[in-house]
Amino acid sequence: AVSAAAQVSQNYQRVPGIIHVHTKASDGIFSVEEIAKRAKSKGIKIVILTDSAMRKAQYSPLPFLRSIINKTVELNSVLKYGPGKYLKEIETANKSNPDMVIIPGVEVSPFYYWEGNYFRKNLVMHNWHKNILVIGLDKSSDYKYLPMVSNGKSRFNQYQGDKGSAPYQDLIDYVNEKGGLCFWSAPEVKTETTYAGIKLLTLSYYEELLHTSGYTGFAAFFEGYRKIGEPAGVWDEVLMEYCKGKRGKPVWTIGEIDYHYEGEAGGKTIDEVQTVFYLPNVAQDFSPAKISRQSILNALRSGKMYALWKTKEYGLILDKFFIDVDGKPLIMGDEITSSGRVKIYCNIISSDGKAKPVKVKVIKSGSILKIFEGFTPMNVRFQDSNLEKGRKIYYRLDIEGKYPHRIFTNPVFVNIK
Repeated sequence: AVSAAAQVSQNYQRVPGIIHVHTKASDGIFSVEEIAKRAKSKGIKIVILTDSAMRKAQYSPLPFLRSIINKTVELNSVLKYGPGKYLKEIETANKSNPDMVIIPGVEVSPFYYWEGNYFRKNLVMHNWHKNILVIGLDKSSDYKYLPMVSNGKSRFNQYQGDKGSAPYQDLIDYVNEKGGLCFWSAPEVKTETTYAGIKLLTLSYYEELLHTSGYTGFAAFFEGYRKIGEPAGVWDEVLMEYCKGKRGKPVWTIGEIDYHYEGEAGGKTIDEVQTVFYLPNVAQDFSPAKISRQSILNALRSGKMYALWKTKEYGLILDKFFIDVDGKPLIMGDEITSSGRVKIYCNIISSDGKAKPVKVKVIKSGSILKIFEGFTPMNVRFQDSNLEKGRKIYYRLDIEGKYPHRIFTNPVFVNIK
């Protein structure tokens, strides 16, 4: 398999990135340029910003008179700041950091609804924190017309009660139409806070991964690796729907840092959760490929990345992971039809070069196929000979070090002839 491994090394470069970063445009404290400098100092080459799209809430005790009698609160956001200005700042930062790629995105809360009454002191605002990350929209008008209750572009309003998955599916459909990508953000987290005497409640929404379609993926870290990412969890259920032909495309995982400032939430650093990209090494004309916005968006769209959770001291590195099918190496996101043998290869090292404990779960179509335990550098090589004809299967890895060190790979699919 030296040839297969060599092919992977020749064809792809591993590039660290961070997704879900807030700037001064919404509720972060740094400018785009300052974020770029901080990321660069940690060896991060790709930054995907997702400032809040809009944070505007309106309440009226008399919904039928809401245009006259209402209380409106609006906080900083991309729409308040100006999407054109936001995109321009990102463009400027890209020019002054030619060795990096900064991509615009927004964190969107498309819907919220009221329950109870302010004067009876039982008013609850539901789903304000139920968010989707929207990545890669080009035009300022694409941001202005995002279907949200907050900007009045949704077909729903906040006085009609719970609308289930519909407002979120509307957003996903809109973003797909505009050529962007959608990732469910922090789907396992429950948020309960109080603001000006009003209760804000968002229950965990991991089941939305089953109830919605057409989205690109979800964030595994920090808040999507238990119920969604565990073997036979929600992610495997969704991937199995794809394998059985019930879904048009697979769903991928990313890591999201949800960064506002250094040291927040008990000492978070800008590079603690990463999305590590596999980008083409060689351009179509055989010249060395540059990291480009397009190659990054293509990787996100096609599952060529893994999610990483690390600490200040070190991080696990997935040096190699490929499936050798008849001598042809497949990496994350790939799919092939074959009647041949399937061999699984992976290499895990530690960024500090030391021996670190590591446990590798090889998950095949939602079940644990094998568990390997040892220390870095760790090499896993084995053949899966239990292949049922006429089925589409997939393999993914869950790699666990000492808490919180973790890697989730994206799946590789094989159609067994």
